[in-house]
Amino acid sequence: MRVPVLLALVLLQATCTVNADYAGVGFACSEVEACQSGLRCVAGTCQVSAGIDAGTDATEADAAIVECIPTIALSDEFSGALDAQWTVLLDNGTTAEVVDGVLVLSPAVAIPPRFARVRSAAFAMDGRRVFAEFPLMVNTDTMSVGEFLLVNSAGDAFFLRQSQGILQFGTIIDGATRIVKASSFAPSSQRWWQMRMVAGQVLADYSADGEQWTNLAVVEADTIVGDLMVEFAAGTPNRINDPGQMQIDNVNSGTGLCQ
Repeated sequence: MRVPVLLALVLLQATCTVNADYAGVGFACSEVEACQSGLRCVAGTCQVSAGIDAGTDATEADAAIVECIPTIALSDEFSGALDAQWTVLLDNGTTAEVVDGVLVLSPAVAIPPRFARVRSAAFAMDGRRVFAEFPLMVNTDTMSVGEFLLVNSAGDAFFLRQSQGILQFGTIIDGATRIVKASSFAPSSQRWWQMRMVAGQVLADYSADGEQWTNLAVVEADTIVGDLMVEFAAGTPNRINDPGQMQIDNVNSGTGLCQ
């Protein structure tokens, strides 16, 4: 079978490819984690190599072309004011504001638990990834909490959380928190956090640069049902005199993983 040049060019523009040799199917590659034979790494994503558009006989790489999951309207570098895709939820004394293109959440110095939260609309998470950069984390020497959650309408959630210098990945179901994995928090090497849903699992990753990712842990996706909202939260479980702030930048869930 010969693939017309025009059709192949359209496929190159409109589709992505499956990298069967890598757990993050069809979305991650680098000089360290190269693409499989017949694919090339473009902007961190394995894609069909240019030679396939020349009208040659079909190859295994041709067969790997699949439709990508459509993008969703959640991609924000916070270049201006906090826009309408985010809902702001503030406890008394907390604040959420955009400063120099970065979202800043500030906890309150208070005895009762108080959090500043921003939350997106709900969307189908299956086959997608969500990541963000955290240029500044709440005070890691205290019990101040910085969180990145995928939460459903019932309040059940997958979360990445930093408190007291520990990075945790876990779930909240019916109000009960389960820690799946915890490790020491390193601000430089864990500056970026990511959660992705692939093949019935939710994977939590971290990165120093937003390009090369290290997996922290995995949990079954069916433990939490329904569409999910992206939420960022910073707060204090009790009185903390110096809770610090959490900065969030470069939020993106617009790139769907390939099926």
